[in-house]
Amino acid sequence: MLKRNILLIVGFIVIIVLIVVIIILSQQKIVICDQSQAQTSAENWVKNSSPTYKFDGSGLKLQSAKTLECINCYQFIFEFKSEQAGYGDRSGQVLAQVITPHIMVVNTQNCTIVKAMTDGQYDEINRGQVDEGKMTIKVFFGNSQKDPQTNDCNVVYSVDRLIDKTVETAKASLEQLLLGPTDTEKEEGYLTSINTGVKINSIKIENSVAKVDFDEKLEEQVGGSCRIAAIRAQITQTLKQFSTIEDVLISINGRTEDILQP
Repeated sequence: MLKRNILLIVGFIVIIVLIVVIIILSQQKIVICDQSQAQTSAENWVKNSSPTYKFDGSGLKLQSAKTLECINCYQFIFEFKSEQAGYGDRSGQVLAQVITPHIMVVNTQNCTIVKAMTDGQYDEINRGQVDEGKMTIKVFFGNSQKDPQTNDCNVVYSVDRLIDKTVETAKASLEQLLLGPTDTEKEEGYLTSINTGVKINSIKIENSVAKVDFDEKLEEQVGGSCRIAAIRAQITQTLKQFSTIEDVLISINGRTEDILQP
């Protein structure tokens, strides 16, 4: 009799736990997108929405694929040929009839195309040539639409910024980060946990470690472990987009200890 009662109690507890789990999952927006699904999305987008390929492209072939640092993020490199020279929709243009090989780099996040560049010269999403005097870098923000429950404070999402070409790419990317989201990005749910008015005192890269020193504004009236984690994640991921940086050391007016405390 005692054994039966114990089994009933255990069974009841298991049922309650399952119900709680189901309720939690039903309230969260979970996006599952593995590499295979992301590749399919990328291929379909190139064939049906990429201006260059859609105009006269053929022979789409995957050259390589890799996993990026953010969750459900992948990069695919495709090769294909166009029947005529040029990029994008060239309707009405006088075109040279020449078979032209192309390389298109496509980045996906949650099976959504976030970047597509052909030959490093043509932006397939924004449908325009990339200015030779410009370069594209990424900055990382939180996003209330993609992560409405803030399930992980360390999760940040990238947006592209077009800036003047510079050899100080790490510093330039941080400067863009400190500007915060644009009005358009805010409408898309992007937000920053970093105070406005923060200044960079210095930045240097040694042995693959980016050492960046900020002024006191970075930690002014900053509280809560989640916000602290988000600030660190925004800075760290923005810098680690560069292959020369493997780790990030943050300091405030030269101090590395007892900073950014919750």
